[in-house]
Amino acid sequence: MKKIFLLALALFCVSAVQADDAVYWERFQRPDSLVRSGEVLLNGAWHYRISTRDQWHPIQVPHVLRSRGQYSFRRFFTLEPAQQSERYRLLFENLEGVSAVYLNKKLLGTRQRASTPICFEIAKEDLFFNQRNELVVDLDTRVNYKTTIPHWLRSRGLPTLAGGIVRPVKLVYGRVPCIRSVHVQVQPANLDIRVEIQTSAGDTLAAGPMPLKGLIEVFTADTLKPVHTMLLPITNLTPELRTQIPLFNSAVWTPRNPVLYRVRTTLFAAETAVDRAEVEAGVSATVKGSTMRWKAVEWMEDFSYKELGEQELIRRVREDMQAIFRTGANCVRVLGAAPSEQMLSVCDQLGLAVLMEVPLINLPSRHLADSDLRKKTEGLLTDLIEFGRKHPCVVGWGLGNGYDAHDRRALSFLQDMSRFIRAKDARLIYAGFRGERPLPAELPVDLAIWEVRPERLAALTDLRHSTSCPVLYRVTVPTPPAARQESYSEQLHAYQVKNALTACLNAEKVQGVLISPLRDYQSDTPHLLWGDRPNTNLFTAGLMDNQGQVRSAYRVVVSLYSGTALPELLPGEWQASDTVLFQILGLVLLLIVLFFIKQDKRMSHYVRRAFIYPHGFYTDLVENRQLAPFLTGLVGLASFISLSALLTSFIYHFRFNTYLDEWLTWLLPSAGMKYRAIWLIWHPPALIVLLTAVLEGLALLQAVLIKGVVIWQHRYLRFAQILSFVHWVPACFLFSLPLVIILYQALERNYLVSFLLLALLVLVIWWIVRMFRGLKVILQTTALKTLLFQAIMLAGLIFLLILCFEPGRSLWAYTSYYSSLLSR
Repeated sequence: MKKIFLLALALFCVSAVQADDAVYWERFQRPDSLVRSGEVLLNGAWHYRISTRDQWHPIQVPHVLRSRGQYSFRRFFTLEPAQQSERYRLLFENLEGVSAVYLNKKLLGTRQRASTPICFEIAKEDLFFNQRNELVVDLDTRVNYKTTIPHWLRSRGLPTLAGGIVRPVKLVYGRVPCIRSVHVQVQPANLDIRVEIQTSAGDTLAAGPMPLKGLIEVFTADTLKPVHTMLLPITNLTPELRTQIPLFNSAVWTPRNPVLYRVRTTLFAAETAVDRAEVEAGVSATVKGSTMRWKAVEWMEDFSYKELGEQELIRRVREDMQAIFRTGANCVRVLGAAPSEQMLSVCDQLGLAVLMEVPLINLPSRHLADSDLRKKTEGLLTDLIEFGRKHPCVVGWGLGNGYDAHDRRALSFLQDMSRFIRAKDARLIYAGFRGERPLPAELPVDLAIWEVRPERLAALTDLRHSTSCPVLYRVTVPTPPAARQESYSEQLHAYQVKNALTACLNAEKVQGVLISPLRDYQSDTPHLLWGDRPNTNLFTAGLMDNQGQVRSAYRVVVSLYSGTALPELLPGEWQASDTVLFQILGLVLLLIVLFFIKQDKRMSHYVRRAFIYPHGFYTDLVENRQLAPFLTGLVGLASFISLSALLTSFIYHFRFNTYLDEWLTWLLPSAGMKYRAIWLIWHPPALIVLLTAVLEGLALLQAVLIKGVVIWQHRYLRFAQILSFVHWVPACFLFSLPLVIILYQALERNYLVSFLLLALLVLVIWWIVRMFRGLKVILQTTALKTLLFQAIMLAGLIFLLILCFEPGRSLWAYTSYYSSLLSR
């Protein structure tokens, strides 16, 4: 009972610390001339361990964890006496993972997953001077596929769940009184300014040693032309300065036409300037309900960005945003996580609208009703809005990507989250949708982003969406596999980008287009689309490569977005590489089987009885009439190879399908396991051998189970007879040998895919019926007991698969999700 009480008390204290001491970080400029503050950069050499029994290992921060688990990070630092001050803040630009932060054994606070900055106020008494201070961060990056946020089931190779201390860490200190934060809300006719002042503990502004005054100056950000100046005494007892400054003929910040104001606040003690802070603000244009033609580019931070130093990150982000601006785009979508403060500041200055969203991607509708997930989503939305609302470039809040627009649970979730956002901010709300069916007439968002899978680019010629909100098409065009010449692949990539963008931009009912991504990027798992290439974790579909070199597709986007002349391109189609393996294999097997049927009377006799008189054939096995082992093995092997070749033809044909890539990522979270699966898919001979071995193993397992039942019945039946049975029952697949020869070529014709799947289903049902009739004879039992035995074997197989693939990954929820997306 005592332990339970202590645990409850600890949880209460943690929640109290989290609520009271974690504040939102306000970034503003402080002139060095006043020398009022400084900072200690805590990047660099840290140590980490996975468990309390583990040794501490060196690591460099910022660092992205590539695996899931529980980690502890530790850093020692020493403060000099000259760094003693009256206020301290510990700033984490980004902690990814469920985190708890300790300083000198004291808990500063906890936080759920988020990508926005977090700052902790630290008392001077909690720090040591001329002694080592210990900073410890506990991170939990494990995944619960029902409630974990961010939820990133990878779509087209997106970087999946990351964790770690992925941006700089600083200890900021300074003297008081000082400016703690500046909040500027720009209205069409005035600026509402609120400045928070920090004083020494226990002091009030009125009782301070010197009276304080605040000088507020407003300039245009580009020309520094004064707009308004106001000197206000701070006389009230609360450490806050509020004022409203009128704007005459105020200009509105609009995409590609940014108008910013610079607000400079100077704090005076008597007549001496003691602190100064500058922020930029603008009157953001209302794009909700407008007729703006969206020309957007999708941008994301992969692992290479997250481990950059602050200055290098600023340089890389500025280069990317300028590259997007040069295309003629008016919007940037930041996929899956909040961007850095530097990125938003650059977009403010360039005039690029920004769409920010919570990291929910491809979440099954069944999980959207989970109260824990909804609570976490609301918390992330609160962080996102508080972080981004001060930037005029942020025009919309996103609820994630990959929703099934025809599932009422998904629509209910979106409606509830939209209502939650609307109570906090008036900017537009958007969500990403996917699936084969057109969008419904009513959607609970202001903007719908419709994902066009690469294999469905041809469908862009038929844009039939009549919804209650504008639709923005999200288009990704992967580069062809590297087997072709690089120059030809780049030309073909650009040609497909041109066709896709032209179809979207010329459509009357489409509000715009979103091309994704800007750069090639690294993720933590390989990608099926390009096979077993050397850098298999690189997703190559960007307008630029991962080194920043532009491709021909970039120049195409510049032409279409800006209305300039298109570059010369080679027309063509991306034809998948053909293989004659299936034709040769099917033909050879067919000739071998026909040869033995023609030349060996025993073979022709066995085949006739197995298909025309199957009951008598199985009775012969029960009566221990031996079959030729070689012919039995030949029939069984040919049947298993036929079925393996059929399955391999389907898998090899759909190797460019993004859904298959997602399934592999979900089923095989280990990058090594997925790479082996990709290697097998791209090497059909090896996959046929593996599937044949698996089928043979299942046949042997089935034989052992049947032998166990026979022994339990106190009967005698030789194991060789049972082996003959399990190898002759699937002989129905020998009739699929002609299908093996033509299947892969036939799959290239989309209108035949359904018929071919139906043919395969018929063969499987025939095999099940043959198995049922055979077991009834072999086991000498009733039809009901035979059906029960067959059901037990099938249930056992499914149970083994669930044990392998289900733990924590919600098999049935994802099965329902993808089956709904594939329906038309």
